[in-house]
Amino acid sequence: MDPGESHGATGERLPPACRDNAFYVDGNRWNKPDAWWFRAGVAPSGLTVANSKKILKNAATRLVNLASGCNLTTGCSARHLYEGRASRGANMVLVNGAVGCGNGDYANVHTSGALDGGTLGLT
Repeated sequence: MDPGESHGATGERLPPACRDNAFYVDGNRWNKPDAWWFRAGVAPSGLTVANSKKILKNAATRLVNLASGCNLTTGCSARHLYEGRASRGANMVLVNGAVGCGNGDYANVHTSGALDGGTLGLT
C-alpha cells in the first residue's frame, strides 16, 4: 500500500499528514486477547473510578483497533479483555532510587499514582 496515493478504509483521500511511507503492515498476529485489570483504589486525581475505567477501556479499544486520524486499514488481530478490578498493584518497585519492575506475575494491571518529576509514565 502506498499511503501517498491510496484512500483510507472508508474511501476518502488520506489527509496530507498521513501520506508518507512510514505505514507498514508486517503480518504479525495476536493469538489471544490482552487481558487486563484496573486497580480502582488509585484512580488519577480529579477522575472518578467509573470515569477512569471508561477512559482505560476506550483507550484499549482504540489501541487494538488502531484508531487514528489516518483511517488506514491494517487487518490488526489484536483484542483486549477487561477482567475487572484488581486488588494488587502493577508490580513496580523502587530500586536504588529508581522505579523498576518487580518479580513478574504475568498480570496486566493498570494503576496510577504519584511519580517523581523526571518520570512521565511506566509500562
